[in-house]
Amino acid sequence: MIETSRYLALVLSLCTALTAQSIMAQQTEPSVSTTGLSLASFNCARFTQERYLADFEASIHSSGYLRKDDESIEWHILEPIEDTTIIGPDADNLSPALSAMAPLLRSLLSGDWQQLEQFFAIELNSAEGAWQATLQPRQESLAEHLNSLLLSGDEAVDKIELYFANQDHLAIQLQIVECASLEASR
Repeated sequence: MIETSRYLALVLSLCTALTAQSIMAQQTEPSVSTTGLSLASFNCARFTQERYLADFEASIHSSGYLRKDDESIEWHILEPIEDTTIIGPDADNLSPALSAMAPLLRSLLSGDWQQLEQFFAIELNSAEGAWQATLQPRQESLAEHLNSLLLSGDEAVDKIELYFANQDHLAIQLQIVECASLEASR
């Protein structure tokens, strides 16, 4: 089960073809989408996730919360077991390559299209305030493991779906919350 909690973090390690320097480059201005879509930023969210394992023809459900800042992302799974993964440059339990992937995950969570367009071909569809983006990997080394990503939401990313070459699938549903509400519910 602990491996399941680290699955999202391991997904990011597939991006090792990306240089740490280009990933770690921070933008000083708010992201403005080249597609015209600008999204609200958030620091905390509750999540539910379903990981489908094709080899076992089974799904694993989990839930918890995430907290992010400029440097790292804390991914806390509360159900079915408790586990915490910290993704960022100071994480002592992750490889340096995986720690360098934190900005890519932040780009996914915040819909930072300019950063994402460096690594993915993006097709955006929107209607009545809702949108969906399909991301296809540009690098062959990433495409060998990841078929596509789907991001969707309205004012912020509220769903992330990852489709892997081995037929596994990960769906994460996000609900933005005030960080103080996470402390109150613990």
